[in-house]
Formats: sequence, C-alpha cells, structure tokens
Amino acid sequence: MTHAWKYLAAALLAVGWLTTAGCPTGADDDDTAVGDDDDATGEETPLPAPADVEFDGACDLANKYGRFGVDETADYTSVQGQISDGVVPVTVLRNIQEEGGCRLLKRENPFCDPPCGPGFTCDYDGECIDFPEPQDLGIVIVRGLTERVEMEPRQPGWNYFAVPEDGMIPGETVQLRATGGRWDGFEAWGVGVESMVLPEDLLWTIAEATDVELEWPAAAAGARSEVQFKLNIDQHGTSPATLFCDFPDTGSATVPGSMIDGLRAAGVTGWPAGSLSRRTVDSEMLSDGVGCVEFEIASARNVMVTVSGYIPCNSANPCPDGLECNEAIELCE
Repeated sequence: MTHAWKYLAAALLAVGWLTTAGCPTGADDDDTAVGDDDDATGEETPLPAPADVEFDGACDLANKYGRFGVDETADYTSVQGQISDGVVPVTVLRNIQEEGGCRLLKRENPFCDPPCGPGFTCDYDGECIDFPEPQDLGIVIVRGLTERVEMEPRQPGWNYFAVPEDGMIPGETVQLRATGGRWDGFEAWGVGVESMVLPEDLLWTIAEATDVELEWPAAAAGARSEVQFKLNIDQHGTSPATLFCDFPDTGSATVPGSMIDGLRAAGVTGWPAGSLSRRTVDSEMLSDGVGCVEFEIASARNVMVTVSGYIPCNSANPCPDGLECNEAIELCE
C-alpha cells in the first residue's frame, strides 16, 4: 500500500468519514479466548497449513446476514465487514439461467400496498417486515496477513474496518475470529491469494451469440484460489440481472455465448461494469442456526466493457452526431 493511500485512510478515519472500526493493533496477546486459539502459555496457536483448511463456500443469499472481506485493489488492501440480524428481501436474487460455471441472477422487486414505513421493508409475500439492523460481533481478529489485525466496531452501523500495511501474503492461511456479541463467537478461514494482474487496456466486447474468452496469469501450482467473472450491463433497469461465473484458477476460461445472450435479453442500460477477481470463500453459520456470514479473500480488478449495438452516454460523454442521449438510462438513441 502506498504511503499516500495510508495517510488518506487515516485522515478519513480521523474525521469520521469511514464509520468503521479501528486499525491493526499489533498486539501479541488476546484476552478473548474464542475457538481454543490460545495455548497453555497464552500464545496464539499456529494456523493450520493452507492445504488443511476447508472452505464451506459462499452463503446462500436467502440467509446471508453479511460479509467480511480482505479486499485487495491495485492501490491498497482493506479488511472490512458488517453483519445484520436478517436479510433484505430484494438482495435475494433469482437464478434465471445457468451453464458452464455461470449463473445469471436477477433482482426482483417485492410489492407492498400500502408501502412500508420507515424501519420496515417489503418481503416477497407482500408483507412489511422489520428492516435488518447491523449488529455487534465483539472484537474481530484477523491473523495470517502481513500483520495481526484487531478491530472493534464503530457507530453508526457496527462497521469493522482496517488498512493493514502491505496486506495479504499469497499462499498463507488466514483466520477471521469474532469474539462474540449479538451471537456467539465464530471463526472462518481463507488463504492469501496472488494479485490479479490484467492489462490496463483490457476490453471485453459483449456481442450477441458470442463467447467471451478470458485470460489471466494462472496461480501457482497448489493454490487454493478460484477466479470469479462478474458482469452487469443494465445499470438503470427496474429488475437488472448480473452474470457471475466461477472458474478454476488455470489462466483461461470461456463465458458461454448463451449466457451472454441471456444477459443482453434481460436489459441494457447505462455504463456496463465488469470485473475479474481471484479469491477464496468460506462461510459460517451463526449461533442462531439461521444467519450465515461470508468470509472472502479477494484480489479484484475492474475491466472495461463495451456492448455491441449500444452506446452509453452522459453529460460528460455526449452521443455521436445524429444520436441523442437518453439521460434517464444513459444510452444514445
């Protein structure tokens, strides 16, 4: 992480712009024993070998209460998370198509009449339910990065956030451990991933009935990572769809043209957004037996996207001569 980014993050925390928890403490001991991580001397026990770590994969969206992540960008690495006491129904996407490691997930819009008031949200039965509220998890500790990270929640929102120096170590086991608050303590696991390196001028062209061929530098032999492709080309639709594909980290993959056609048919508006991320994903059920917490270690990069037959626009990017910008959907017509 550059010094400039570190100073910026520190400044934002100081003035309260980042309403999240603290930075790494570098503490050597931990007085909140969770998961038998302290030996008889009070020292934290060694982490298991990466090959011995088992991943439970992503949470089902219907019971995903929240996420913690170690997220690496081209500029810095952050550790962050927030967990609520329920699921917002609109975030439970519907799988409308699946093929070749890819899923096309569409957002639905529950309808309640009369509309729900403040503090409530509409479910798919047309009933107003309590809007899920962020919860306290106690102290959250992450080991296996370049330094030990210990975070306390900050208000508003019981957010957890830290910016460790240098971030993750590829191939090293990472443990997330919550000491307990609203629920009992829990732990989840990951393995540090190699940085996703892509050409700065990489462009994905989304054309009808055409596969998208992906290439990236493959991970080292024995790596635990997978690669996720994500694409959204309907930024202003009332019920947009997003394409997710999960592939082995072998350096190449193909997104089927049939999945591209399904995405195009679901709607095209605004500026398309695509990304490729190298990651490990684990999850853990909370002590209520209902909620699930996801823990993702990821190195993600955004990729430029163009959709054949469509020209996005806005006030700063006018349309070619002969076309006008429909600013509501940011498309030339």
